[in-house]
Amino acid sequence: MAAALLGSTEAVRAIMQASEDDFLQYCDGCKEPSWTEFDRLVTVIVVEQRKIIAINRELIARIRVNKPKA
Repeated sequence: MAAALLGSTEAVRAIMQASEDDFLQYCDGCKEPSWTEFDRLVTVIVVEQRKIIAINRELIARIRVNKPKA
């Protein structure tokens, strides 16, 4: 999910501030990230989702304003 939101796995690794080797182990399921790295990951997902929600709310508001009255 984070890679889809940020555009690449490298961007996710950079946000987590994880070494390349550790990140590959996380992706393979061989190792778990530290709580700090996990917190950074969750924080960026929440921030990006918040942006998407704000955009969607704005679009819905525009649709409602332009909706013909029944």
